[in-house]
Order: sequence, then C-alpha cells, then structure tokens
Amino acid sequence: MKRQREEYGMTDYPLYVHRDIDHVKRSIIALPFEKSEFFHKNKDKIEVKLHPSGHVVGASAIEIIYKGKRIVHTGDVLFEAQRTLPGAYLPSGKIDTLFLETTRGATVRAKESTRENEIKQLIDSINEILDQDGTCLIPVFALGRMQELFKIILESMQIGILRKAPVYSTGLGMDICNFFDKISKRTGLVDFDLKILKQLDIKTIDPKLRPGKNIKKKGIYIVSSGMLVERTPSYNVAASLLNTGSNGIFFIGYCDPDTPGGQLLANKEADTFYFNAFDYLSPIRASIKKFDLSGHADREALVDYAVQAKPKNIILTHGENDARNWFLNTLNQHLGDTHIIDPEPGQTYPL
Repeated sequence: MKRQREEYGMTDYPLYVHRDIDHVKRSIIALPFEKSEFFHKNKDKIEVKLHPSGHVVGASAIEIIYKGKRIVHTGDVLFEAQRTLPGAYLPSGKIDTLFLETTRGATVRAKESTRENEIKQLIDSINEILDQDGTCLIPVFALGRMQELFKIILESMQIGILRKAPVYSTGLGMDICNFFDKISKRTGLVDFDLKILKQLDIKTIDPKLRPGKNIKKKGIYIVSSGMLVERTPSYNVAASLLNTGSNGIFFIGYCDPDTPGGQLLANKEADTFYFNAFDYLSPIRASIKKFDLSGHADREALVDYAVQAKPKNIILTHGENDARNWFLNTLNQHLGDTHIIDPEPGQTYPL
C-alpha cells in the first residue's frame, strides 16, 4: 500500500500499518470447528460456533445463538471437495437470520461443466502446449489454489494423463505451502504435505525475465497472482510468454475486470495487450483460456441451502449487483414468507 500510494497517488493509503496488525492480533481468539463457545456479559449470553465452509483452509461459517434466535453467516462457501480440502459442512435445520454469500449469482454453469470436467480440460490443454514445445502459465491465488494445483499436476503426472515436464513456482504461495504442511500434521484439516513439492521437484523462476523475450526454461509455471496483478511473478511471466504462439496462459479462477488478468481475458481476441508496468505492447499470440475451479459454490447450491433453512430473514452479502439481483429474485420465488434484504452500505436494518 505504501508503494501504491507513491505510484498511483492513492492518498488514503496505507489503510493500516504493522502496529495496527499487532493490536488486532491481541484481540483474536482461535476457536475449533463444531464446538460451541459461550461469551457472557452481565446477564447476557451469546453462543458462537464455527463450521467449515470449504472455501480455503480455515474458512468458517459462523453460527450465533442469542436469546433463542439462531443467526448464521455463511462466509465464502464451497460445497464440493477440493484436492486439499473437504467441502463445506454448514449448520442444518431452521435458521432465524441467514447471511448468504452471492459471489456466483451471475455465473451460469453448464450442466456438464463439473469441477472434475474442468480439471480434465485443463490437463488436456496443458498437454497441447507441452506437445508443441511451449510453456504454460497458470496464474493462481497464493492461498489454496496454488496448493491444489500442485496436487492436481502431481496426481495427473503419476497416473499418466499429463506429460511430465518441469514445474516452476515462486513467491508467497510457496511459503504458504509450509503452513499447509503444519496444519495437516497438527489438525488434519487440510490434505497437503511438503513431499508434494519434492516429488514435483519445483524449480525457481529465472529472475532475469524480459518482456517479449520467450522463456528459455520451458515447462509449467504455477505462480501468483491469480489476476496477473502488476509486478507479481505471474505478470512478469505473462509478459514473456504472450507474444509466442506455442505458449499458453490458463486462468482457473475469478479475475476482477480492472486487473491485468481480467483485461487480458476480456481482450484475448485482440491483436495486442499493453503491460503497463513495463510500458510494453505485446502481440497476443499465446493461447488464453479460462477454467472454472472457483472456491465459491454455484448459485443453485446456495439457494438449496437457503430453502432448507427456511429463515425468517436473508441478508445478501459479497456479490456484484447482477449476482445479488439473481439471488433476490430467485429466493423470493422459493421463499415467499422470508424477508430478503439486499442491504445498502451504512444502513441499519431491524430484524
């Protein structure tokens, strides 16, 4: 944020500094999943329970019981199991107020487009790039998606459906692998250990990459950021790969339209793409594809969960306007007696 303040004139940055983080850390209480914790003040009592929500390791739905009312905030949810993490296990039964994520409300998934089919198509596309002596870049989020991709690539090579090739990575995601290994050994909440990195023989990215000059060390590059944010390893690798037709850049998750990744996906049929951080206008010759390995549940699965809960109130959260509108209309059709709120920031809503 300090760098962005200088580069982009964002005068309200940094929003916080290290001493603020230290202050917050002293206020955090760690709770285990599926075990109630009771908080008392005078004669009031609140019961709080966390439930695994599947999105990333540690992601939780929060259940609050207060004066006989049951409130559930889903947080970000994925019901399907990932390679490193089980799917969500949310509280069932009657709920008074449900805070429901709406991230994929505007996303229509074809019936044949299952997570496993998306993985198969990704592996097939990587093979196509390797067969033509090209290099494949998969931009990933450092937390969760990088570790899942490592497992997918290793398993695919071991069973022979993916050609063996050098795998390259770097950055924050590699550090997070160490935490995944510790969490796996200590709690078993995540299925990942450092043997995966050794078996893949992860190699370091050449620090002297230059925009427009094709990478000499060919293979599979699994690096963050997932949205090709400027000055990240994936941005640097993309600037080297894009102008060579034998290469591929394969996105596996959401890209904000304002990020370089989102802009590249929106303009993949164009002739050129501008890498602003390098002041480099690249021809678009590499294959650019997107595969749906989102960490968020499909909209139909969230509607099914809401319908079984029959809440008195539903508050829509975490979604763009189109996504919220789809949930608002669909839930009104299924739950005529439920008060569904698409809240405005700063407003108070009595329940």
